[in-house]
Amino acid sequence: MIDTYNALLKQLQEKSEAELKPEKKIEEKKNREVVEVAETLSSEGVISEIGRLKLEIGEKLTHISDGLEEEVSKFNQIQKAIEIKDEELKEFKDWATDAPGDNFERVFDKWKERCTNPNDIKEMKEFIKKNFPGWEIPEDK
Repeated sequence: MIDTYNALLKQLQEKSEAELKPEKKIEEKKNREVVEVAETLSSEGVISEIGRLKLEIGEKLTHISDGLEEEVSKFNQIQKAIEIKDEELKEFKDWATDAPGDNFERVFDKWKERCTNPNDIKEMKEFIKKNFPGWEIPEDK
């Protein structure tokens, strides 16, 4: 009789499992997995993982720091090179301080020779006076 009872109980359990909805089975499986993961965690495991993460973060920060030092060194070298070139070119800066004005005068004279509209010439003179106050406007020859 006990055997019959156990057999019927087993049949009922199988029938009940077969009738469970798929969502219920999925939810039960997720719950089992969560419980299994939680059971495997221990305070020692957590502390060990925190230690590993601290070490990994420290290594990455050291790598970043080294890279930053290297870039700062490159920047300083570039700055020094600019200072050296600036000093080398200093003597040439004073050679042709009036060259832009002289060149402008020649270009302006050539443009006026070809320009047929007096209003354009007048507008150009006004533009030069407004935007380049130190430049002298060549008078008509």
